[in-house]
Amino acid sequence: MSILQIGLPTATFVVDAIALDEQMPMLEAFLSDRNIQKIVWDGRLGYSELRHRYKIRLQNVLDLQLVYLHERYDAFVQKCVPLSGKLTAIKEKKLLSPAIVEIELKSLPPVVRVDFQNALR
Repeated sequence: MSILQIGLPTATFVVDAIALDEQMPMLEAFLSDRNIQKIVWDGRLGYSELRHRYKIRLQNVLDLQLVYLHERYDAFVQKCVPLSGKLTAIKEKKLLSPAIVEIELKSLPPVVRVDFQNALR
């Protein structure tokens, strides 16, 4: 399963790209629009999936894992920093308490099918 999360001001969508294989090209205009910033965490596999499987080229992408690692990299010591998960970054940056993150994850609604043509208008 390849999951793509899309957050809009009015709604958030979780898309199973493999299950909706034939409908994924409908997202190309949104994903390749330079005027819409896309924010991801460790988007390498997602970039690759979209580019190679669907020929969709992401534009204006901010990968927060790379930002986080850049902040942790000590150029003076030239020390390598291991990749870490979102919860580690959230704890270190004190963005949210881990308990709140767990509550949010447990409160997510069940997956529903969405008509993308109407949802993105």
